[in-house]
Amino acid sequence: MPRKDLIKYPKNCSYTMHTGYTMFILHRITGILLGIYIIMHILGASTVLTFFHKFVQTSPVRFTIFVIFLFHGLNGLRIILVDFFNGAEKEHFYKQNFTAILLFIIIAILGALPIFI
Repeated sequence: MPRKDLIKYPKNCSYTMHTGYTMFILHRITGILLGIYIIMHILGASTVLTFFHKFVQTSPVRFTIFVIFLFHGLNGLRIILVDFFNGAEKEHFYKQNFTAILLFIIIAILGALPIFI
């Protein structure tokens, strides 16, 4: 066991969940769900899993798939802004998150209209 006085921790070291970590986990989960959906969709189209097309044609399932795809795509754009531009700076970070959430809500509502109508 190392000596306590030799362990160097950063002063602002905090292992609590923060926005970046939460979005990272949600991005991974939605990516896995979309991968599973694509595999099931291919198998359903090739008549191996015929029940899958009947299951996906229900409105709540279609809307859920749409929301998962939308979240994954917009979060990917947010990651590009943070990594390649100055999105990691505090004033830009909050503006970009607010814009991404607003776009998510608007596109989800507009995308839901044809599904439920």
